[in-house]
Amino acid sequence: QENCREVAVCQINAGEPFGISTLIQPRVFTSTARSCGPSRVIQFDAQALVELFQGDPALELLLMRRMAEAAISRLHATRVQLAAAWS
Repeated sequence: QENCREVAVCQINAGEPFGISTLIQPRVFTSTARSCGPSRVIQFDAQALVELFQGDPALELLLMRRMAEAAISRLHATRVQLAAAWS
């Protein structure tokens, strides 16, 4: 799109999840990721994972906690960037 611009908001390190918005309703990607070098990525079918959660609540709790930790960490990083930009 003409008026779109890419802005780096945070760095995702090895072992960290991305695309986590697909696990929460309305299950839509809200951002993208770009690798700066060779990478190995594990892709999950979000709907299949949600169905798996129905049979294994402990797995759901574990993964959702990890996703929440990642989201909070990224939110904090974004706040720091915004504060620096406005100072």
